Amino acid sequence: MSEKTGEKTLTDCLLSQYRLCAAGIGLGTAYSLRYKKGFVPMVAAGAVGTTADMVYGYLVECAEFRQEKPNDDAATDVRS
Repeated sequence: MSEKTGEKTLTDCLLSQYRLCAAGIGLGTAYSLRYKKGFVPMVAAGAVGTTADMVYGYLVECAEFRQEKPNDDAATDVRS
């Protein structure tokens, strides 16, 4: 797989993650309606859900599309 194709596939995979955002908006809406707090809880829960979707997608759902670069740091012994 070429680098451009790999990046596009990873991007498509990450952008297809929506479950936690939808759950956050749903819970935020319910909270807003129940406690009369306006749009703030819905927007905040949607933002948290979107962030969680990106992290979960990158680490779990789309891990197969990531191109890990080997760690070329020299091993150092910090013990003296």
